[in-house]
Amino acid sequence: MRISAGESITQTIPIINETNSTWNMKIYQETNKPNANWFAYDQGMHVGANSEANYSITFKPRWMDTA
Repeated sequence: MRISAGESITQTIPIINETNSTWNMKIYQETNKPNANWFAYDQGMHVGANSEANYSITFKPRWMDTA
């Protein structure tokens, strides 16, 4: 993926549940990484039994400066 600083891009990921059970998912990200705050996403989602749901994550890098 390639993007300019200050712009954002969203990736949609299909989550397919082919089981007879409902999935209640929690999404975690390592927050001790230097660029962790460049991502925006829902921290949880629900996928019903035998169904599909889309999960979106947005990447928005900060502006970069040179000294």
